[in-house]
Amino acid sequence: MSVLVVDYDRAARRRTVRLLQALGHEVVEAPDWEQALQRAREQEPQLVLLEMSMPGHDGRWIADRLEQMQLQTRVVFVIDPDTYALGASEQGSCDYLLKPLQREALQALFDPDAGTSTQYQTREPRQLALQDIWLFRVEGELIWAFDGLQEYPVESSLQELQQEHGKYLVRIHHDYLVDCHRIERLERDKQGRVYLWLRGYTKPLPVSPHLESRVRASMNC
Repeated sequence: MSVLVVDYDRAARRRTVRLLQALGHEVVEAPDWEQALQRAREQEPQLVLLEMSMPGHDGRWIADRLEQMQLQTRVVFVIDPDTYALGASEQGSCDYLLKPLQREALQALFDPDAGTSTQYQTREPRQLALQDIWLFRVEGELIWAFDGLQEYPVESSLQELQQEHGKYLVRIHHDYLVDCHRIERLERDKQGRVYLWLRGYTKPLPVSPHLESRVRASMNC
């Protein structure tokens, strides 16, 4: 599906774009109302994720202009409850998601059984049991947790996770934190680079040279 993401907050906008791309959708983005209308006219997206508290003209104004353009586009408002209070009359009259956006809420938008009903989303990150997480990895501005089946965005940094759960998680690389209980083996290639294999995981993970001794010591955790 083609999606237009409209949000003045670059970090939030890029995070939403990455989540949608990870779900396999074609995404364009706009940081203000002028570019939003221009890209909607040019791209005719099937879905617009529209930040309600846009500067200049708010999301309602932009949505009205999109409606006047008579595009076959569904508009879903993105609302930060800390900056925008959704009125009682609005709650049943529009589709909306609450920030911070989560993968599951975005997936629900594309569920054919979901229709056009309002999608609710908790502001708290998905609660994942630590023992279920195989690894955490960095991608751009996001931290992803992998549980052996799929990935979920998390709010904590790798440093925070390591400090809190250092007994179970080991830093193997600037971009990776893994469950020490799942470490299967380390291998060194012909160029001397070290890679780590997790039990059940099909791809080798890079190990930073300065972390190799610590990783080897953690294999008996």
